[in-house]
Amino acid sequence: VGFPPGIVTATTMILWGIERSLDEHFLLGDGASLGSVLVQVAGILLISGGAALMVVTVLRWRTWLQAQALAARAPVPVQPGGRALEDLT
Repeated sequence: VGFPPGIVTATTMILWGIERSLDEHFLLGDGASLGSVLVQVAGILLISGGAALMVVTVLRWRTWLQAQALAARAPVPVQPGGRALEDLT
């Protein structure tokens, strides 16, 4: 239920990288200065890092959901006396 941890961070990284690169390119700097180029590169790195984090997070979330679905379908082991092992704790 809900979203996996890391999705909000990944989305924020992607959007911030896009915003930062576009701001620097269109609004703030002249393209010839080293600082302007480095800010654009940092934006691209933020986008790449956010996309990688999102892929890893989604893959881990799907694996966890599959494991939970398998655990829900697994039969409960029963002792010879007829009581489930979970009832003995």
